[in-house]
Amino acid sequence: MLLAALAFGLNAQTTPAFEVASIRQNTPDERGGTCGQFLPGGRFQVSACPLIYIIEKLYQLREFQVANAPKWTFESSFTIQAKGGDSVSNDQLRSMAQNLIMDRFHLQFHREMRPLSVYALSVAKSGSKLQAAKDDGTPRGSGGIDIRTPSWISGTNVSLAHFVDLLSGHTDRPVIDKTGFTEPIDFTLHWTPDNGVGDSMWPSLFIAVQEQMGLTIEPRKDPIEVLVIDRVEHPTAN
Repeated sequence: MLLAALAFGLNAQTTPAFEVASIRQNTPDERGGTCGQFLPGGRFQVSACPLIYIIEKLYQLREFQVANAPKWTFESSFTIQAKGGDSVSNDQLRSMAQNLIMDRFHLQFHREMRPLSVYALSVAKSGSKLQAAKDDGTPRGSGGIDIRTPSWISGTNVSLAHFVDLLSGHTDRPVIDKTGFTEPIDFTLHWTPDNGVGDSMWPSLFIAVQEQMGLTIEPRKDPIEVLVIDRVEHPTAN
């Protein structure tokens, strides 16, 4: 406990604070925007985003990794404008934003491992068909996604983590990457959704992933680290 306290004190001393920060709750008719941008000049910006998604963004978590969040954190959205020093790094900016949320929303949490039902994405016995992205000068792993229909998606220079998030949006449980593949990928995936919407000439999603990408999706239970919210309140005044 003493070491943890010393580490927290050291972090508080080494992480700069925002020079100015404003948090405003949005009205119901204001549409959602960004849930956390780190901008040049030491700026952090959120536009009409529910608090739960801000937390996920700042702690780099997926939705199933945050537990015990009150209902209002999904329903009430906020706009945040914060400005720090021009020389702060992105890592410092993330820590500053985390500290801001903890302070203004009185956020307290702990982490624990929980067994969760997931789909494990792994290489098929026949071998992977993943194609490493061509180095076209764009940042590796920050390419674009093209969604043509509910059953046709393609990506260029996309991280596998991004692809896994896409898959999770089409399955009844989160998908966990067990492929060991670390390079950004180029891909195109066609399938027929369970609801029948789309081109029925293609197989179901799981079969399509195996045939077109050389990967398998299998149900299992895995211990996953979860952020458990112990306390959170509406923000204090600016």
